Amino acid sequence: MGDVFGVVITGVSVFVFGQIIVKFLVEPVLRQRRVIGRIAFSLVYYACDFGNPGIGTRKRLDEASVELRRLASDLRAETQGIPFYGFWSQMRLVRGESAVLSGVGDLIQLSNSVHAGDGATNLETRRKLEDRLGITSVE
Repeated sequence: MGDVFGVVITGVSVFVFGQIIVKFLVEPVLRQRRVIGRIAFSLVYYACDFGNPGIGTRKRLDEASVELRRLASDLRAETQGIPFYGFWSQMRLVRGESAVLSGVGDLIQLSNSVHAGDGATNLETRRKLEDRLGITSVE
């Protein structure tokens, strides 16, 4: 009877430990990666808007600006939610924190430059952002 109890306790302990790892590490990293995927999509989808500032309908430019800023906020929030971020970035499980925070700034800059700005500068910002976040460029 004692052996059965020990096996059950060991099994439950392994399950609980596994769930802790999944909830506090795997899921936050996956959420961050999903945001980076959405950023990759938006960099293509809104390229004509930030690449040609001020051209297009007000509604479309507003949409692009809001979405780019939302993605900056999401990236910042999801990065903040990963415990021991510095350790995981050293293990190369996630991008470096300075690269991610610079990427947040790049997204904000693009968001601010949709209505007026320099298209060439915005496209260079896009390239830097893709490099920082490990997004394969389509150009």
